[in-house]
Amino acid sequence: MVHPDTVRNIVLAQGTINGRYESIQPLNASGHFSVVFRARSLTSGDPAALKFFAQTAADSYRQLSFEREGGLLTGPLRGEPRFVQLLEPPATLPVVATLSNGAPLSLVLQFLAFEWMNGGDATALTKE
Repeated sequence: MVHPDTVRNIVLAQGTINGRYESIQPLNASGHFSVVFRARSLTSGDPAALKFFAQTAADSYRQLSFEREGGLLTGPLRGEPRFVQLLEPPATLPVVATLSNGAPLSLVLQFLAFEWMNGGDATALTKE
């Protein structure tokens, strides 16, 4: 379990995320089990949204929901114009955090990297 505030602090402390994203900025809108950031892709220079899994309690449903979102977007919804697309397959960020007693703690944070959408409603963009 990693609390959303801890995830936010760890991600913001990184210079880059996996050597692919920089200029990390927290967004106010976070999901029920995620923390979302705006970033810039180092390969394209385009903005991206990074959604990190965070969990305040041992709840396998939330873990499965996060994993299912990544699976849907890399599977049946890949390329579907009515859905924001992933920039890469679901990924992880390995980090070493320092506990209050000074002991190191290895963590692996799961995240999804989405294309950036500037406001509005995605359904309004793709009228059938």
